[in-house]
Amino acid sequence: EDSYIDCPTRERGMYARDGIIQYFNNLAFFGDHSLMKRFLTLFANDPASDGRMKAVCPTSADYVINDFALNLMDGFYAYYVNTGDQTFIKENWNAILKNMQWFDKLSNTNASGLLSLNFLGKRTKGYYGGFHGDLSPTDKHMCKTGFSCAFTCFYICAIRAVKFLADAIDDSKIALEYSKRIKKVSKNAQKYFWDKKRNCFSDDFDHTTHSVQANSLAVLADIPSEKQLPGIREHLDETLNFFFINGYDASNGVLFSPSFAFYIFEALYKLGMIERVEDLMVKGWGSMLSKGLKTCREYFERHHDSFCHAWSAHPAYFLSKNILGVTYPDAPDFNKVRINVQSSSVKWAEGTYPHPKGVIHVKWHFDKNGKRIFRIKAPKCVKIDI
Repeated sequence: EDSYIDCPTRERGMYARDGIIQYFNNLAFFGDHSLMKRFLTLFANDPASDGRMKAVCPTSADYVINDFALNLMDGFYAYYVNTGDQTFIKENWNAILKNMQWFDKLSNTNASGLLSLNFLGKRTKGYYGGFHGDLSPTDKHMCKTGFSCAFTCFYICAIRAVKFLADAIDDSKIALEYSKRIKKVSKNAQKYFWDKKRNCFSDDFDHTTHSVQANSLAVLADIPSEKQLPGIREHLDETLNFFFINGYDASNGVLFSPSFAFYIFEALYKLGMIERVEDLMVKGWGSMLSKGLKTCREYFERHHDSFCHAWSAHPAYFLSKNILGVTYPDAPDFNKVRINVQSSSVKWAEGTYPHPKGVIHVKWHFDKNGKRIFRIKAPKCVKIDI
């Protein structure tokens, strides 16, 4: 068990999405890459019979969750950006491409290139071949049939990740092929999932629901135009104000799960909606603290599930990264550090963030004029840009 595991009691399985989110936690906590390298190696070397990467590894079953298989492409991208390890990407390139080929074929089954949840039952064999998505929202808040914005957006994110890696290892053929595919699928995603009346993205072609998941993933996939972003911001801000369905706790349901909040928070930060992110952290994770919990639950509202689930701990990553403000703009070149604090309610902060040559220590507070005053320590030869 020298690996990432989803929880320490119930399953102790090395699940794909769990491990990817844990890697980001590790980037903030202690800058480790060895576990992620082993994690990705195991998935690449134990694919399902059709080439897709499995949901949990190792296992003898063809246990595949389709969005998890796509998420693993983001995992390879994140590992490369934080290590610059081209050799590792080349060693696993065939496994990466075989995984993507299954989804490319699924995309090619229709002229739009968009992905449908209804196709999965026809094309999938094995123990489990569905779409995990986010299990917390009900069908009332997130349509989970037919052509899917969330499924398509995860696919586009995966294509973008593999295209970036293809450029990094000089595979010009794949880079060109995926560049064309990104344009086609993104254009049609905007065409079919954008609801002009609601001024936001919908989950399906019929515009049945307009979930925070669909709109957040569309932002992460870089689908919206600049003109569409204000509508998305307004929709997300209004919808997420009622994160708890009954307004004050999770007993009557929630709009998203702790794990999927990882993607929602990424999108909100990208949109500059920092106040909303911090509000959701207080409501969601504050509710765990209010119950006296010392660890993060798998779900807010499902009481029978794990009470210690590592993928739910990502607010610590976001808080470390954004409130300390440590970013590496030229990664995988780490000679330059940019301090870009993104916080709405925090009055002062102090902490460290891992760097390949040591740690970056950041301390800041507001002076009487409302200006942030910084004290920063960094390893030698590292340029600091505030």
